[in-house]
Amino acid sequence: MMKRISLILLSFLGMIACKEQAKENNTAKETTSVHKKEPKEIQLEKIWETDTLLTTAESVLYDKTRDRILVSNCNQGGWKMDGDGFIAEIDFDGNIKTLKLIEGLSSPKGMALIADTLYVADSKEIAKIDLNTKKIIKRFALEDVEDPQFNDIVKKDETLYISACNAKSIYKIENDSLQLAYKGSLSRPNGLLFRNDSLFVMNSKSQDLKVISKDEQLTTLTKDIGAGDGITKLNKDELIVSDWNGQLFHIDQKFNKKLLLDTQKEGFNTADIQYFEDRNLLLVPTFSGNTVAAYRIKK
Repeated sequence: MMKRISLILLSFLGMIACKEQAKENNTAKETTSVHKKEPKEIQLEKIWETDTLLTTAESVLYDKTRDRILVSNCNQGGWKMDGDGFIAEIDFDGNIKTLKLIEGLSSPKGMALIADTLYVADSKEIAKIDLNTKKIIKRFALEDVEDPQFNDIVKKDETLYISACNAKSIYKIENDSLQLAYKGSLSRPNGLLFRNDSLFVMNSKSQDLKVISKDEQLTTLTKDIGAGDGITKLNKDELIVSDWNGQLFHIDQKFNKKLLLDTQKEGFNTADIQYFEDRNLLLVPTFSGNTVAAYRIKK
């Protein structure tokens, strides 16, 4: 009799243990499903826009030493060598501090800084400017290409890389000398960005994002992004890129695109953008809109 009672008791305890195990398994499944939630899509919230005193604002660059934002202004001609282009100075609240901080340029676009020296892509030339005197101290030009249409500049260490739309090439300034860096299957290369040892290139004619590896292999990463213009890091894995016609796209770590902004109906362009992760601030030159607009990233 006692043996029978023991067997019944053991069977009962086994049933309880099975139920508890099933409960734990269900809880584990629920916990796993919570962790598998997809990240929220990002959105843009406009927080300010400068006055329209800027004239054909194309690119922005942070001057950390002086805590200011430099804005290149093409003025009357997007590519003309007419001498009426200039660099303006604004702050992080959108106030224009100095409208014509640096003059004597023609169609200034991308910019880069090495110490107190500013380099500006100026259509047929690269202007080298002393920020202390605000004077152009040297102009780099090509002898074998009449109209390269220099556009963006990016710095890696002490070397500058410059996109040339018409020349379908990337040039570099190294040891104070302008020379060819890459010539391949590029289609009006524009915005540039270095990540590790890879050079990301926005192409306005083929409407795509390509990357040039360290061994100069060219790969297409994202297609159908309009007249590819600016490119900036959102974080270490993701990017934001601009279509000059007025669109911004979020590029995830797998290089899939998601439309963030479309100002085409308003007639505003989206040119050479820059994101400041520490301030959560995306600056967008509107080109023909004659302003710089600022957006906050919302998730």
